[in-house]
Amino acid sequence: MTKAVRALGAVLAVGILAAGAANATIIVQWAPMDSVIPSVGGTTTVDLVANIPEDDKILGWGLDVLVSNPSIVSMTDVTIGPMFDPFPAPDLDGLAGSVFPPTDGVWGANVLLATIEFTGLKEGSAYLFSGATPADLTEGFAKFLPVGEFADAQFMCDSTITVLPEPGSLALLMLGLLALRRR
Repeated sequence: MTKAVRALGAVLAVGILAAGAANATIIVQWAPMDSVIPSVGGTTTVDLVANIPEDDKILGWGLDVLVSNPSIVSMTDVTIGPMFDPFPAPDLDGLAGSVFPPTDGVWGANVLLATIEFTGLKEGSAYLFSGATPADLTEGFAKFLPVGEFADAQFMCDSTITVLPEPGSLALLMLGLLALRRR
């Protein structure tokens, strides 16, 4: 199943890249790309960052984050980056920010959009994908100028979160392996 989900993610990423590679100017990615949660019930945080060219200064943004297997990992908290004020996203995921009062717009390398906390629900791996729904006018990157335009974006967001087994379960597994080895 996970190979199929990874393949689907790769196909989606290639499709997004192919569709927008010629005009893509803002690059969005996870930092770090891969994370580990040490046990079920544990958490990890991942930053969503963007490289925003000066020509595409933005006043606000909104995105979606999809988890390939929500039974393994759940998005439990969102903190909007310091250059933005949280903006109420209609889809209630909290992944939107704006600049208020309006300035000359935000641009630069590795601009922190949000820090997202994920909680491990059960052992396994899940993949994270990020993007913007084109028909949703609250998603994407709203440009400073011209007003009302959205910047093109390229999403480099193939990331993995792995939840390790409970320490007690791991200890029992190791004892079982030792017992089998002694036989």
